[in-house]
Amino acid sequence: MMLTFDKNLVANYNSASQKIRVLSESWVLKEIYCPS
Repeated sequence: MMLTFDKNLVANYNSASQKIRVLSESWVLKEIYCPS
């Protein structure tokens, strides 16, 4: 599991809340496994 964010995703955002939203959503999509 990767425990860091890809900061390149937020290069064009100014708002801290937008940055953390984009970073966390991206991380969850890549790293979290949900067994069905």
